[in-house]
Amino acid sequence: MQETLSRWLASSAGDVRFVEHPLRNTATVALSHATLVRFLAQTGHVPRIMSVPAAP
Repeated sequence: MQETLSRWLASSAGDVRFVEHPLRNTATVALSHATLVRFLAQTGHVPRIMSVPAAP
């Protein structure tokens, strides 16, 4: 049985940094939206980009 996972990113996240702890909390990686999209694409996990309306 193969499971799939969809990755969704908000298009409005263009100026946001994604901060992650890869596998351990001994290091932190901060990626821009564009860099995260490129990384996911290079690993075969192209995210879907969707518009998220602004909060009222």
